[in-house]
Amino acid sequence: MPRIIRLEKVLAALCVLPVVLGIWPAAVARVAAQPAPAPQLSLADVVRVTLERSPSILIDSEQVRYGEGALRAAGGVFDPQLNLSLSGLRDQTLYTVSQRELYEAERAETGFSTYRVGLNKQFRSGLVVSPGAEVTRTDAFTFDAAPVVRTRASLLVAVPLLRGRGLNLAAAGVDAAERSVEADRLALRHTTARSVYEAVAAYWNYVAAYQAQGILSETEERARRLLNETEALVEGGERPVADLDQLQANLADKIAARIGAGQTLFEAKQRLGLSMGLSPDQTALLPPPTEPFPEIEALPTLPPRAVLLGHAAQRRADLHASRVRQEAASVLARASRHDARPRFDLQIDLGYAGLSESRLRLGQYLPPVGQNDVSGATASVALVYNWAAGNNRARGEVARQEATYRQRRLVAEDLERRVSSGVAVAAEMLGSSAAEMAKAREAVRLYRKAVENEKKKLQLGMSTLFDVTLVEDRLTNALLGQVSAQGRAAQALALLRFETGTLIEAEGDLGAQIEALRTVPFQGQ
Repeated sequence: MPRIIRLEKVLAALCVLPVVLGIWPAAVARVAAQPAPAPQLSLADVVRVTLERSPSILIDSEQVRYGEGALRAAGGVFDPQLNLSLSGLRDQTLYTVSQRELYEAERAETGFSTYRVGLNKQFRSGLVVSPGAEVTRTDAFTFDAAPVVRTRASLLVAVPLLRGRGLNLAAAGVDAAERSVEADRLALRHTTARSVYEAVAAYWNYVAAYQAQGILSETEERARRLLNETEALVEGGERPVADLDQLQANLADKIAARIGAGQTLFEAKQRLGLSMGLSPDQTALLPPPTEPFPEIEALPTLPPRAVLLGHAAQRRADLHASRVRQEAASVLARASRHDARPRFDLQIDLGYAGLSESRLRLGQYLPPVGQNDVSGATASVALVYNWAAGNNRARGEVARQEATYRQRRLVAEDLERRVSSGVAVAAEMLGSSAAEMAKAREAVRLYRKAVENEKKKLQLGMSTLFDVTLVEDRLTNALLGQVSAQGRAAQALALLRFETGTLIEAEGDLGAQIEALRTVPFQGQ
């Protein structure tokens, strides 16, 4: 019985298979025939590509790496330095006649070999510690005498008493390099925000140009349709031929406007591609925009200007970077003034020396534990004073560093003024453009109503076709004005977020931040 059931299933499958094979190609063909969704460019796509490809961001990223390398190089001054040296010499001294008779030899052959190991370590306080050990061996080959081995272990400590003590250029260079790296990272954040702002502003300009071209294309099509209908009426004798001149001129005007809008759209597309970091070929392939303009109230409730400036002072990375660079310049200026003083060092040298005249033994090379014929501790103290007449190098360095500090301070003050002005301009621009957008919408609404009224009057014989055309042209101008006002409002919103430092954060969900680009910052505060 089980075998019969399986056979029945196989036969049923064979009967159904031709049907399935006939249906499946048709289903595949229908799916393949469906048009693929047209690619569209969203604001999120623009921001994401800009963060990945913007040349300004990539250049400043390399500047951060350069600063990190400079910091590492500056800190290398305090790295311990190991010194190893090996030297050997074989010398001959030719004797005079009397010396040959005395020594019973024509010459004296001697050999010298020196082995030295040392370590040099400079500390941030200016203290320098240099431990070391040296072995010198002298061999008299002529007389077959025992070698003379001199060994010495020493510890040299140099303590600066004036220049180089505490605050010195080496330590200040490391501190300044650390601040420079911090400033470079802040500058990278600001460059990222500026690049994103430029891309967002270019995107809204692209949206406005795209919508404007669509409006003018519809206007051109309407003018062409009206001309065709009028030509049919003229041929039927219902309209005079003179009506065609005005309609033909109207169509030519609409075509010219549409061509100009196409050029404007092309330029907007190019600016967007440049802002995103795309190549010309990639820019040419940019799809149409899909993002609607943000909805902004006619009178957005912004906090007082002082509050906006406070937010900008806390959030603007370029302000923080300018302050950090000013601090770095101040550190170098103080260190250069300190370095202009004379050099006055205390040098203490503590050591242990040994001498042995015997055949080679390992102990001779291990002072002070080695077995030496003569050995003992050594010590020396020295005060070294160094004064440069004129001291032009140090004075020139002081002048250079102080000028750099004053320059950094002026840059920081000027940037604060510019940020204050930028915040004020952005807030005013957002308010005026939002009010303009509201009035533009009202104008569109009223002109749409006026067009409907003119069409009704035309049906009643109280108006002419040219009156309808005139009102429709005014509606077209109102629609273009609305698009322009919406674009300016969207750009003003992006500008306000950039000026207050809230355009994009260094961390966080990118999608949420892009959504925030459509809202007014600090609204209701």
